[in-house]
Amino acid sequence: MNFAVFCDVAVFFLFLIAVLVIGIGMSRRGKGSGENSESYFLAGRGLAWWLIGFSLIAANISTEQFVGMSGNAADYIGLAVASYEWIAALSLVIVGFVFLPKFLKAGVYTIPQFLETRYNKAARSLMAITMVAVLICVNIAVIIYSGAKPYSDLFRYYELTSITIAGQVIPLNLTVLCWIMGILAATYVFIGGLKACA
Repeated sequence: MNFAVFCDVAVFFLFLIAVLVIGIGMSRRGKGSGENSESYFLAGRGLAWWLIGFSLIAANISTEQFVGMSGNAADYIGLAVASYEWIAALSLVIVGFVFLPKFLKAGVYTIPQFLETRYNKAARSLMAITMVAVLICVNIAVIIYSGAKPYSDLFRYYELTSITIAGQVIPLNLTVLCWIMGILAATYVFIGGLKACA
């Protein structure tokens, strides 16, 4: 590996580590550091309105928009593919101004919690299990794959096919990169909650 390639890879990993350290560090400071469900899901009610708005949009945008929707728009669908996001933005505004104040007043922070309050624990469990299965099998699998694919191509372009950590050779193929991205994202969200994501 030549010096220019080493610098590119080093900057990439240093940036990734800096984002993780700053996000987790900020999430652990002050209110909203994960001591209960309110602090985990609502960041201890310590975020400014504009930061909540940015995090709502950022959480709604991923590689499915940058890769999938862009590809569809460039194919035959055109600008119509963006109607999904236009409707999502309108829905988020309605939820934020109409439903969310009612939920927060009732002490409800998640949809499964609402179902338990409105119906029973069985409804909560059914919703939670179904959503976890759908998100893992449909959304997260596609998002992690389409996020890891550019890095796989990038590392192959730089002829960086494996790295050695503590004497162990780890290949940098698409499967390994998917696992790395998934584990890093899950750990980051699990440790920091909404405040780290915002």
